[in-house]
Amino acid sequence: MARSRCFLDVQVRAAGRPEDRLPNFPFRLGQEFASRLEGIIHLPGLRGNPERTYPVTAIGPSFPGTFEKYTASVITSWATEGQTERLAELAADLKALGLTWKVEATRLDDSQVELRVGRLPRPARGGARDLVSIADVGVGVSQALPVVTALHAARPGQLVVRQSSIDR
Repeated sequence: MARSRCFLDVQVRAAGRPEDRLPNFPFRLGQEFASRLEGIIHLPGLRGNPERTYPVTAIGPSFPGTFEKYTASVITSWATEGQTERLAELAADLKALGLTWKVEATRLDDSQVELRVGRLPRPARGGARDLVSIADVGVGVSQALPVVTALHAARPGQLVVRQSSIDR
């Protein structure tokens, strides 16, 4: 690995005499390895305290850095793109975990997103009024939401890694 500012670039070199190497072998292997590393969705062990608003982030096939900063924008994107099935699956998984029955992301302006969740694990009568800021519910929801969202955002074969909060 070689340092490139604050990032590490993956470099693969073949051992042996130059004439014994396969043409372009180090480049292809290094590129494949680097693209696989870039595709990993990384979640830290502890994901910070829930906020009232989250910054809008660009989302794409990869999520550089740690995923929790993308969670609100991913959910907002699903809502604006009409991906109601993904939102329903996310809500169903959170409900199965006993955390909340609904997640809603609202873009407040060009730079901020608000995450609102059902206050209770199951919908109450008049449940639409039962949504509150994620900052107003237990920490379990704010810790689990990025993990469950990452699992739904991952492409087939993409690796989601949750770092342990305890160094071993």
